[in-house]
Amino acid sequence: MRFRVGPVPDNPGFQPDQHSWRKVKEPSFGVLMLLALPVAALMVAGMLAAWAAVARAAGTDEPVQFSITPATLLYSLAALAALVVVHELAHMLALPRFGSTSATVAGFWPSKLTPYVSYEGELARNRYIAAGLTPFVLLSLVPLLVGALFAWTPAWLVALSTVNAFASSGDLINAALLAFQVPRRAVVRSKGLETWWRGHRT
Repeated sequence: MRFRVGPVPDNPGFQPDQHSWRKVKEPSFGVLMLLALPVAALMVAGMLAAWAAVARAAGTDEPVQFSITPATLLYSLAALAALVVVHELAHMLALPRFGSTSATVAGFWPSKLTPYVSYEGELARNRYIAAGLTPFVLLSLVPLLVGALFAWTPAWLVALSTVNAFASSGDLINAALLAFQVPRRAVVRSKGLETWWRGHRT
């Protein structure tokens, strides 16, 4: 795994025009962020509604009270930073060798205030989609399932799963674009912010 500060690497060794690759139709970074806002709002509303239903079923739907102090604000910022790191690490779980190979790049793009994980090799379409959705499944859906099974709805767990669902909106859009545009047995590869695909090699 490599670390990088700056834009997602362009992967100059990958020349898609030489090997019959097809580009996925996807929005620019700025447009993606705009599209992600309503998706994020829906995800937050859905998660809160789901947690409210779990709390009612468990008989724990008491009002949650928050007090804003310098200490709680600092704690919240630290928790948010930790969630961002864990979210990005979760992307790696579906990558070859859990993201430990040199083809995996973990980075931060300062001008966009965006952390990212990029993989420079080929991946099967479904594995590529799985890598994008792993943080949402592990950090939003699994906590909700745990809460429902054990009647456990602490405020911090509700906040973690809901904030992560908000942060996963772009991942969900990208997964949908791949699911609808790329054949199931195709392979996918990234070049910077662009995503390319071709039929599975035999």
